[in-house]
Amino acid sequence: MKRQLFIGLIIFNWGLTIYAQNWSGSTPGSIYYNQGNVGIGTSSPLGKLDIFSSTANDVLLSFPRSSNSTVKACWFSVDGNDNSVFTTTNAHINFKTNWNGGTPLTTLFLKSDGNVGIGTATPQTLLHIYGVNSGLLRLENYTDDNIGIQLKGTSGQRWIIGNNISMGGTGQNFQIYDWANSAVRLNIDSNGNVEIGMTPTSTVAKLETAGGIVVYSSAISNAPTASSLVLDQQSGGVARVMASGASTWNANLAINPYGGNVGIGTTSPSCKLQVGDATGQVTLGIFGKSTTADVAPMLAFVRSNAWYMGMPSAAGFSLGYNIASYSDADILAGSKFYITSSGNVGIGTTSPGVKLDVNGDMGIKGSNKIYLADDLGTPPYIKGIWDSNDYTGMEFHSGFSGLDTTVIVISANARVGIGTKTPQNLLDVYGTIHAKEFKASLDGWSDYVFDKDYKLLSLNDVENYINTNKKLPDIPSAKEITTDGVKLGEMNALLLKKVEELTLYVIEQNKKIQSLDKKIEKLESEKTNKF
Repeated sequence: MKRQLFIGLIIFNWGLTIYAQNWSGSTPGSIYYNQGNVGIGTSSPLGKLDIFSSTANDVLLSFPRSSNSTVKACWFSVDGNDNSVFTTTNAHINFKTNWNGGTPLTTLFLKSDGNVGIGTATPQTLLHIYGVNSGLLRLENYTDDNIGIQLKGTSGQRWIIGNNISMGGTGQNFQIYDWANSAVRLNIDSNGNVEIGMTPTSTVAKLETAGGIVVYSSAISNAPTASSLVLDQQSGGVARVMASGASTWNANLAINPYGGNVGIGTTSPSCKLQVGDATGQVTLGIFGKSTTADVAPMLAFVRSNAWYMGMPSAAGFSLGYNIASYSDADILAGSKFYITSSGNVGIGTTSPGVKLDVNGDMGIKGSNKIYLADDLGTPPYIKGIWDSNDYTGMEFHSGFSGLDTTVIVISANARVGIGTKTPQNLLDVYGTIHAKEFKASLDGWSDYVFDKDYKLLSLNDVENYINTNKKLPDIPSAKEITTDGVKLGEMNALLLKKVEELTLYVIEQNKKIQSLDKKIEKLESEKTNKF
């Protein structure tokens, strides 16, 4: 028993001695085996294989050349199934996987110029990732959602691109973070809403910015360039859309948040849409294609119904109501007011032949004047009038010799006055009438004087009547004429009656004269015969 114990102690001691002794090697003490770890150049290997050299730039690991003198390779196998290969070519290092006797796939490629390729053997940048799947690079934080990539240049400025950089904890916000100023420059939430230059909020807008947005037509610069556009906000919350000139910004569109007023060419719109201000000329253009039908430029005013202003032709302008469509034909069909290129205006017609052509009734109120000349000093005009009973009439005024003179009046009861404002008859003329011909219509005439049953007054009766009344029978007196005037038709009939009566008197007298002549001739004949 003691002998067996002694032998065991000898063997144990021998094992401890061998445990820390050299394995082999041309240099004594170069390879060691220590508690399952192998050390090359060190007697205290810290892992299963520990290679150490105190010589600078010493080759620590070398692989034998293959049949290709430019390639060195080493194969690795796990459970004898998946083969991987590590090769070096022309100072490049290439890690390949899934050999399996076929074409190896490059997993990691370290190029001699310092470029690293993952999935590619031809990296074009310091890190070049290539793959067939959508997820090429994945960074994951197993404690929270704060993860990113930090970018730093020689100036010391640091930028971080990642998720939830400024917030910490959990969240889904893609951010570009300014490390030096502790500010989020870009934030995109999980709904696709974008914030630029703002502290991340629960925005509901697709794009929010703190500051203006500039759209350049050419290379970006700090100074405005021709044909550039800026979205900005001035004091008071007025949003502006501006286009640049040669060196300054001009406020072309402003939106006032207090009421939603929009200004074009002004930053202080006082209504829903204001174009320009009192500082300069303003032009508002609405264009259509002149050579194509049914593309009329239109402006609509819509409430429950709609009025439309537009050009249904290359030259005409129309104001229409509730048109059926925007075709030229429907615009013309619905036109209520139309202006031709020659300046003719049509109301109720789209083919006015004169400066104002109205198809329908026309009313004028207010001052009720229609001027008939382009001289607004004392031009002739037509005016509507009212009497105390609200009956209407018309006055025609003349501007002769610079005087506003009422020439013709048409009263409410259809009486016409010329030279008088108060006609009492259908036509009252205060002044002289000169006519080449005058024609009057009468209900009767004086031919009844020649009827057999007409009772012609004797000349003695006529004489007595004249002596008593100082006028002819049936003829108005001078007083009546002065008071009531002369009715030309009746007077002509009366005068003709007197002429006809006078004719009868002449005929009667002629008969008496002829009878006397015969008697005289007879007496003279008898007297001659006696002598």
